[in-house]
Amino acid sequence: MRSKTRRDPNRYATGIEYNAVCARLPDEVAELELLQGKHQRAQAALHDAQARFREIEAQHLLHKDVLADAEAYAHETTRRRDAQEKVSYEDFESMRRRQLQPLRLAAVCKRWRQVAMTASPRLWRYVDIDTSKNARNQPKISLLHTTRVLTRSGSTLLNIRLVRPFPGVEQEDADLLSNLAGVMHRCRSFIFVGPLYDAAARLTNLLQTSTPRLEELLLNGLTASPANVQVHHVRGIRLFPDAPLLRSMVAVSSFGFRTEFPFLTAAALHGSISSTEQDDIAYLLGNSPGLNELAIYNPVFAVSTRGQVVAPNVEVLTVRANHESPVHFLAQRYIFSGLKGLHLYGSYNGSNLRVRYLAAVATTSSLTHVTVTDLLAADLGFACTVVNGLNFLESLMIIRSSFAAETLQALCDALTRVAPPKSLSGNGGGRFGFGFGRLR
Repeated sequence: MRSKTRRDPNRYATGIEYNAVCARLPDEVAELELLQGKHQRAQAALHDAQARFREIEAQHLLHKDVLADAEAYAHETTRRRDAQEKVSYEDFESMRRRQLQPLRLAAVCKRWRQVAMTASPRLWRYVDIDTSKNARNQPKISLLHTTRVLTRSGSTLLNIRLVRPFPGVEQEDADLLSNLAGVMHRCRSFIFVGPLYDAAARLTNLLQTSTPRLEELLLNGLTASPANVQVHHVRGIRLFPDAPLLRSMVAVSSFGFRTEFPFLTAAALHGSISSTEQDDIAYLLGNSPGLNELAIYNPVFAVSTRGQVVAPNVEVLTVRANHESPVHFLAQRYIFSGLKGLHLYGSYNGSNLRVRYLAAVATTSSLTHVTVTDLLAADLGFACTVVNGLNFLESLMIIRSSFAAETLQALCDALTRVAPPKSLSGNGGGRFGFGFGRLR
């Protein structure tokens, strides 16, 4: 018979083994009881965790529904507010164009009062002050209205229009200009109409305020004055000394000041004999290297003591002049070598003057677009000779020139490079456009 070994499960334990097993049994029982306790506690914790999970899950779904409702409400509120602001903005714009105060909306109804008082700051970005409406009371009204507008505008960029043909009550006027000076740092567009012959110090301080956000500037009548009133000359004064973003400027009878606008791209100058400095154009061209669009109206200030001025960056030049304007000084003193577009406006009695200036410009530039108004039939021959010599010309526009049919046909025949088949288009007999083919 095969003997039973230790590994045989059917064998009997020896006395030593039996005693050892009996000695280990209490420890194993204790360990099993410990593990069973841990298991029961883990089961209880798992049950509590599952219950808490179901509770939190239900709460999460509830909060998710509440959040969705809140987002839907906020979206609808925003939509209504935007629609309301759009309508309000259109009404505000309409009132501004009609020179009415936006606060008049408050008198319509309670809802409009809320709109007027709590509207978006961008609806209050227009500051429109006109002291010419009521010489006696307007300054105080303007001060009150301006204070409200500036408060409600927040930090939004402003469009300021100040029409001030005569001084107001001194204290109110000083407070008004002081309030405006405090917000010029966020002025995007500034229109000033009025002379410096009164309150020159206060006005000069306003116009010398830092304007780092200014993009558009219009000055009208700054150096003009009525009869028998001494003008406060601004020669040498640096108006708007800090305007790095200025791109467009219109100056009407507002010259003589000396400020560099290095990033200016478009400028329009309106001159008058009593308000113009001779070197204004030369100074502007010399200190605005980025200027590529220049408009000159009544160029009485074309005379320059600097000799010839070369302006290669100007690409579009507009000149409006009558028969008394010294346009010939433009040809003598200013060379626009990079000019592409030339637009000449004026009356019939200056027809020959404009054609001669066109001929002078043609010798120093490569024009591609030309506009001439009010040509006389007697000047057509010379005009055609000049135009035919423009090798890069692409279009010619003749405005407000009434020609007989045979004269018009002769004009078409004289223009040797009119591109077929659509060489001529007319509008009421007074506006004619010609397209030109390039010379090879």
